[in-house]
Amino acid sequence: MSDNLESLNLWRQNFIDEIVREASVEKTFNAEMFITKSIDLISQDGTIDEPVLVNHAKTQTKIHAYTYSNLDRSLSIVTSNFLHIGEDWTKPQARSEVLKITDRGKRFIEKSMNDSFYKLMEEGDTDYSAARRIRNLIDAEQILKIKLYYLTDGLLSERTKQYKTDNVLSIPTIIRPYDVSSLREIDESDSGEEEIVINFNDECNGLNALSTNLSGLKSYLVVMPGNVLRNIYDKWDQRLLESNVRNFLNFTNKKNQAIRRTLLDEPEKFFAYNNGLTVTATDIETEDKGDSLKITKLKNMQIVNGGQTTCVIFFSSKEKGFHDIDLSKVSIPMKLTIIEKAKDIEELERNDLFKSNIAEYANFQSAVNASDLMSNSPFHIRLQQASKRANAMNNLGINTFWFYERTKGQWNTEKRLHKNEKSFMGKYPKHQLITKELMAKYENSSRLKPFEVSKGQGKNLSSFYKTIELEFRNNEDKFRDQFYKDLVSKAILWKAIDLTISRANSSWFIRETYLKPFVTIYSMALIFSLLREANRDLNLDLIWQNQAI
Repeated sequence: MSDNLESLNLWRQNFIDEIVREASVEKTFNAEMFITKSIDLISQDGTIDEPVLVNHAKTQTKIHAYTYSNLDRSLSIVTSNFLHIGEDWTKPQARSEVLKITDRGKRFIEKSMNDSFYKLMEEGDTDYSAARRIRNLIDAEQILKIKLYYLTDGLLSERTKQYKTDNVLSIPTIIRPYDVSSLREIDESDSGEEEIVINFNDECNGLNALSTNLSGLKSYLVVMPGNVLRNIYDKWDQRLLESNVRNFLNFTNKKNQAIRRTLLDEPEKFFAYNNGLTVTATDIETEDKGDSLKITKLKNMQIVNGGQTTCVIFFSSKEKGFHDIDLSKVSIPMKLTIIEKAKDIEELERNDLFKSNIAEYANFQSAVNASDLMSNSPFHIRLQQASKRANAMNNLGINTFWFYERTKGQWNTEKRLHKNEKSFMGKYPKHQLITKELMAKYENSSRLKPFEVSKGQGKNLSSFYKTIELEFRNNEDKFRDQFYKDLVSKAILWKAIDLTISRANSSWFIRETYLKPFVTIYSMALIFSLLREANRDLNLDLIWQNQAI
């Protein structure tokens, strides 16, 4: 076995050990836990969010999970091939094997439109609910794209990494395969997601650019064709906007309506009218054409300002009354800065601050709510500082720390850059990781706002920022070490509630449904609500001291 394969084998074994351990605790099947853990990894890039697990018996239409995104109106279907220890995982899976399994997702969608399909199901079961929801979304013309995810703990041959499939019910459909190698790449990457590589030679024979290298900083002024921006967003969607401070505000926003009207009526003037995009990347390849410069490739492209422009360009031509938009006549001004990957922790923090400043200063040029920029605020820095000081004794008598991830993928990057990875994981165990999204979930649940948490990570985070901004401005001292310890105690409580519900299967909770996340959210809120109604409260200090309930 080669060194690379040996290293991958070690990661895979640790991943499966974690799957088996958690499946045993939650009393579920290993194959189901593999799907859950894999989706936890790939959902870090924003392309899939909180999918619903599906139990479906018929092999020809067997899917394992699905989810719908209101943001880009995409339906995601998840199928899986979990080998575990039963087969040789190193044998690359052929293209035909992958298509055979992903085609089940296509058939499930197609058959959802037929009444006879429902006779095979029990009303209330997860497959029945999935089929009904998919049918309703299609009938309402609310699905613009279908994504067929394929998950496996084996290997895929290189030629299966990129391939197309036929559309489903005339809806554009793509396949997104993830094998053990790509799952590991996400787990160990700086950003907590798979690397984005965009070849502009393939898209448009390169981007026209002007180099503005100042004091060693690689910066460029670029002309981005409208149809190229649409195509790369269609392929990478929300992953391009990971550093953007806002999600799409939809077409009720007056500025977005104006952008759309320009695209339809005066596309050739778009370059003059629009402020354009502010973009970062970690690497660049160029070609000198004598009197001009061409950008041929970018790695990890991120649109840190211009998310609204990007989404309006993508969605406008799909809206009724705007099908005549000709993006071939549209050009967008783009400012590009290269921020190379960090080589150590100090450089990582400098890069994060630099990228945050680029996003913040770019947004000062147009109206943006202060809550939109909270990801760059002292609030998160304060929590991160507290996390470095607040050591917790585990049940083995060993001092550990809960890691607050101020920037996406920070835990993975610090683990990789640490001189002793095993020592780092001993100090900061992965199960003691708190992201900004988790922080907002724990806080809003304890603040009796389960209805906000149930709207999803993005909307809940936005809702939480609107409240916390005022609180932080009025009383900064409230958000120091004690606030962080209380946050950790709420995380411990959340995990205990979730585990209790996972083990239940009674009249008040049936495991074979999609409701567990919501039951956990409302159970935590209910605990705090009942205590406060009785003029009592939870002893969070005691939970912190014991690191347990």
